[in-house]
Amino acid sequence: DGLTNGWGHIVADGSLANLEGLWYARNIKSLPFAMKAVDPTIVAGKTDWELSNMSTKEIMDLVEANGDKIDEIKAKSARGGKDLDKLGKWLVPQTKHYSWLKAADIIGIGLDQVIPVPVDSNYRMDINELEKIIRELASTETPILGVVGVVGSTEEGAVDGINEIAELRNKLVKEGIYFYFHIDAAYGGYGRAILLDEDNKLIPYKDLQSKFAEYNVFTEEENLVSEHTYNAYAAFPEAESVTIDPHKMGYIPYSAGGIAIQDMRMRDVISYFATYVFEKGADIPALLGAYILEGSKAGATAASVWAAHKTLPLNVTGYGKLVGASIEGARRFYNFLSGLEFKVGDKTMKSSYLP
Repeated sequence: DGLTNGWGHIVADGSLANLEGLWYARNIKSLPFAMKAVDPTIVAGKTDWELSNMSTKEIMDLVEANGDKIDEIKAKSARGGKDLDKLGKWLVPQTKHYSWLKAADIIGIGLDQVIPVPVDSNYRMDINELEKIIRELASTETPILGVVGVVGSTEEGAVDGINEIAELRNKLVKEGIYFYFHIDAAYGGYGRAILLDEDNKLIPYKDLQSKFAEYNVFTEEENLVSEHTYNAYAAFPEAESVTIDPHKMGYIPYSAGGIAIQDMRMRDVISYFATYVFEKGADIPALLGAYILEGSKAGATAASVWAAHKTLPLNVTGYGKLVGASIEGARRFYNFLSGLEFKVGDKTMKSSYLP
């Protein structure tokens, strides 16, 4: 989708990927304050509130332009325990995975900084409530460290309005409010494959039905992908980072989690180089351990993910058909349960379901 500077890697599971996403957000958000401490001219004229609301791209551009001072800047950032109290709140839907609380604890921002956002009747983050919370925080100049949108909540399988969160951020930017955006698509991320054509381009919504028919994605002529879900998946490139687990809807053996980032330069804010293994500045595959939480890793999991993706392309011709079969199977089971009656002794039992 036009992103040519992204990057990603395999992790043990979605919990680690979520933790890494928060790690990125924490370190990036603290960099403007670190720059001010090292060389105030880098961010001259900006108030603390403005420093808290600099975009990720703007921050990474400044990091790149001041490479000769990067080690000193990092030392004055959250990596050195500085300015953690200035980073603000981490907003997650009420349907969040419990790993977000663990991540807030481990990363050091604290559970008190995690704010649950109410969901609507479909268990999706209520975008109006999100905006209300952000504006209330902004009214007291309390920064928003980041917002998490969920694609495939653990209990409900709900898909938050990712496009709506992105649109809200674009609106708030004009008012001087910015937040890091992470998508927790550990469960539902592979569902995006059903919306990509043979060239891995997004299929227009109006053309989905014909494309599904061409590749026999569904056995019946019914479009089981709502426009809400389509728009959410289409907006994935708007987020700074995304959690996606191959061992869930990718049907790859555990443990195969994953995280992708929008801008490869973000790696540098969490990098550590072991002098006995890595040469700083080198650009070789062996450097992976310098940019990830786990360090050294076995290659079997990555090889299994690679092999699966080679066998089933990440579009409507491959994984899209597999995901389609899963969606259709769930729909058939849902319909089967609808109004189902059975007898237990002299009592008639009727199944109830959520519409």
